[in-house]
Amino acid sequence: ILKEQQQVLERNYKCQENLYEDCLGILENLEMEESSLKNEINILVSHIKELYHANDENSMDFSDYIMLQEKVGRLKSTVSQKKLLDDCEEQRKNGYLQDLQELEKKIKIEEEEIKIMENKLIERNYKRKMFENEMAALQEQLKKEEEETEIINKEILNSQRERRYLNNQLQNLKGNIRVYIRIKPLQKGEYSILNPLSTKKLLLTVPENFIRSDNSIREHQFKFENVFNHSVKQEDVYEELRTLMTSVIDGFNVCILAYGPTGSGKSYTIIGNGKFECRGLAPRALESLFELIELNKSSDLKCSIKVALHEIYLDNQRSLIESSDSCLLSTTKETINNSGNAFESKKRINEIEKEIYSLNEAFKLLEDGLSRRVVASTAANDQSSRSHLIFRITVKTESEDKSLMREGSLVLIDLAGSERLSISKTEDKHLKETLNINKSLTSLGDVISALYKKEKFIPFRNSKLTSFLQDYLIGDSKVLMIVNVSSDPFDFQQTV
Repeated sequence: ILKEQQQVLERNYKCQENLYEDCLGILENLEMEESSLKNEINILVSHIKELYHANDENSMDFSDYIMLQEKVGRLKSTVSQKKLLDDCEEQRKNGYLQDLQELEKKIKIEEEEIKIMENKLIERNYKRKMFENEMAALQEQLKKEEEETEIINKEILNSQRERRYLNNQLQNLKGNIRVYIRIKPLQKGEYSILNPLSTKKLLLTVPENFIRSDNSIREHQFKFENVFNHSVKQEDVYEELRTLMTSVIDGFNVCILAYGPTGSGKSYTIIGNGKFECRGLAPRALESLFELIELNKSSDLKCSIKVALHEIYLDNQRSLIESSDSCLLSTTKETINNSGNAFESKKRINEIEKEIYSLNEAFKLLEDGLSRRVVASTAANDQSSRSHLIFRITVKTESEDKSLMREGSLVLIDLAGSERLSISKTEDKHLKETLNINKSLTSLGDVISALYKKEKFIPFRNSKLTSFLQDYLIGDSKVLMIVNVSSDPFDFQQTV
């Protein structure tokens, strides 16, 4: 644009110069004509003088004199007009000169502005070049960083695979099937028949009223994977199991069962008693899983959580989640094996799953479901659970490019308590409940025993409970049974 303006100014300046030269040419012509007229006037004046002299001498005709006089008058008029024209041309010339001077001033100003703009343009071009060089350097750096990020992501993926493998090996070393003992705290005035000898050994002392003779065995020693004594808190129990949450994220199934006689603290172990510091395994597991999911977000892994809550009552399974279009996702459970590749679908009857997005939503669902569980009062326990509570948390993990897909489930089971009819004194409907509970617990014991001994035939079909748990007890699943027992001498037979 500046160059175009400069070219226009140069053309105008050229035109003014040409016009000035034309004016000078006209003035020169006028001056020549003026000189010529002056010469003619001088000649005429000379001629008139000659005529006067001739008139004196030759008696010149008066008419010739008059003609000459008129001719002289016309010449003088012409000279006056010529002078007037000269004055006009001089004024026009002066106007042109002033315009030319103004134009020269404008041209000079424009040239200075053009020079300033050219300097700015040079400076901008320099800055643009510098910016382009910086951009090229940044793009090169970005490319290197993207390559480094890709390498780091691959290393993270490899480290996650290695960590997953090592964690699974660690869990395998601890045992895919483990049995823990948790001793219910004593009430004031009671003495304990259970005394831990170590974290794995337990001594049971037979109460005096059960000793039949001097030859009767007075003590029994038992060995377990872990022994939680009277003083162990809820958080201590969970810390022992925390690493299993990582196994769930890694795509393995984990099954934790609370087993024991009625009133021994199974529900307290799994759920808690309503106090925050006494929350059980289920709420603590949800907290850990959400924390692990949050950590996985930094490694481009997307995780989702679905939960199912149901009970098995009188050998029938029913969901404790309210059935509605919003929460009824599917009655078919999609299972992904530990390699993250193979898929298989297994039909679940009366099973409702709900996807959850926050801890509060999960806690509310668990609380509402527990309020629908079947409980009753017996001679052994004022709030006796009459059904097996099953709380399943399924975590699905997949990468953005779908190259990695895993699904693992944590199944927390608060089993109904085993009962002696002589103690619970149940009748009618509650008697039927007791018989069903004891039968299903016997079937579960047979299955756990067969799995522990690695027998070829596992009697999963003996009850609805064991049939349901089949997927979570076989293969590379991690099974942990927490046996809750009372150290009260009165409960000796049930404890044994």
